[in-house]
Amino acid sequence: MNQWVDVTSTFSESQRHYKNTYLEICEVFDEVVEISLFSSEVGPYEIYFSFGIMYGIVYTDKENSINFIPSFPVFFNSKTHNLPQA
Repeated sequence: MNQWVDVTSTFSESQRHYKNTYLEICEVFDEVVEISLFSSEVGPYEIYFSFGIMYGIVYTDKENSINFIPSFPVFFNSKTHNLPQA
């Protein structure tokens, strides 16, 4: 397929809340790579990624987080997201 697929809607609203963070978007590339953005009102944003058995978390701020997933610029410029105001 070689494309990013937004799978955020597969999570319930309660599943999107996790340890003082909120799952804003989760995308999967070619059903192999997953990247998720978690926003936070009390700490840094978290970008979770996984590729097979490798995974990690990158801590960043809102402004820098949009560079990690191709659709993030479109997402942040939309009027429908629930991000806290900076």
